[in-house]
Amino acid sequence: MTTWSNVERDFDRYPSRDAERLAEERRRARIPRLRLVPTALAVVCLTALALVVGVWWHARTVAAVEAAQPVARVGAAPVSPASVPTAAPTPSATPAETPQTPQPQTPATLFVHVTGAVNRPGVVEVPAGSRVTAAVDAAGGARGDADLAGLNLAAPLTDGQQVHVPTPGEQPTAAALPAGAAASPNPAQAGHSAEPAGPVNLNTATAADLDALPGIGPALAQRILDWRAANGNFATVDELDEVSGIGPAVLERLRPLVTVS
Repeated sequence: MTTWSNVERDFDRYPSRDAERLAEERRRARIPRLRLVPTALAVVCLTALALVVGVWWHARTVAAVEAAQPVARVGAAPVSPASVPTAAPTPSATPAETPQTPQPQTPATLFVHVTGAVNRPGVVEVPAGSRVTAAVDAAGGARGDADLAGLNLAAPLTDGQQVHVPTPGEQPTAAALPAGAAASPNPAQAGHSAEPAGPVNLNTATAADLDALPGIGPALAQRILDWRAANGNFATVDELDEVSGIGPAVLERLRPLVTVS
């Protein structure tokens, strides 16, 4: 291997060599030194890169462990039920000593007996909580001669109840109570006697006077007044037959109780 010291010794040993050869020898002696520089730089760069990668990987691992630690603490250390203090049960709170009151069960459907002026009288089935109007509809609806003015269609129904749809001149019974229950007085008949004290003058009678007659409710009394307003005074008692809802049977019952003058 040619080194600078060897070149100098050769120069001293052979003084006849010229300066050009000496320069060439010097250049060749420096080449090994220059070749060592890139190798050293590569080693330094690789070492630095390895350190950076190692530091980055360590930081990433530490961050992942710290992020997972709170979840692990919550899931790994549940509160034991034995560590929670509980009050001792009192004797009155034990289920065996608490009286159980049976709750009455409300039927899902009601069975109602519909009679009178309906298209299909009989027993009908309606949902619980229904009103009288639902029972009438279930029985095919009211007929054309039904007197719905004397029937409380909004009254609530009960299981086993009877509903009677009257005709004009018939004593209305809005809803009969179930068997065994006490019947309430008819509101249409409250406040006056079954029959007036004397004959009622059809040409001067008021709605209250006519309503007091047996078999004449508020609706039929109003029809009598409407007929009188449209046709004038009654000439005879027989003209009551021209009022809608008064048939021969009702007329014969009213004949001794009314008069015209």
